[in-house]
Amino acid sequence: MRSTDLQDLLRARIAELEDTAGQLKDLAELKQGIAEDVEVPPEDPERFQQKASEDKRDAIAGLTAANTLKVVLDQRTKATQIAMLRHYVLDFDKAMNRSAKLSSSLADGDPRKKDADDDGFTASFVITILNGIISEVASEPARIGVAMKVRTIGIWVTGLLASGLIGFAIGAHFQRPDAPSSGALWGMLAALGIFTCARFWLDSGRS
Repeated sequence: MRSTDLQDLLRARIAELEDTAGQLKDLAELKQGIAEDVEVPPEDPERFQQKASEDKRDAIAGLTAANTLKVVLDQRTKATQIAMLRHYVLDFDKAMNRSAKLSSSLADGDPRKKDADDDGFTASFVITILNGIISEVASEPARIGVAMKVRTIGIWVTGLLASGLIGFAIGAHFQRPDAPSSGALWGMLAALGIFTCARFWLDSGRS
């Protein structure tokens, strides 16, 4: 994957995350407004408040991921960008573990427990986004390597078949009627040998 491709990927993810976060923020405000409506109160205002809180949490997680990717995008080279992605994975993993430990040490009624859970969710979400980008970047050389192997195998198979058939035809054509019936075979073997030597010579020249 070229550096420009990674930059395009980062920009696309940032745009998607910011757009989704904006929509979630609007939904959270809408649901909170329904929950607090005095004139036409909903049947279950607590459910709307819970959904509004979850949408707000998800919006914060999305914006955190987007802001993290913006820092990565500002790096000058692809290698530095990948290094920053991995660095942030480790940082957010530590933050997620701290939040989990803090949450497990607090009582269910403690308001700090919800904050710790939300922070852990945000860290986990960001890690997922970062790892997804890293996997796309890291898988590109593997795909290129497989494609090159398939291409090389195709060249060898096609070349051997073609040279063998041509050598067989030439050997059969020039074989004398009173000669043993092995001219076609020797022509095929000679053509295969010539093709093999030519391929090795070309490959050594590239290396």
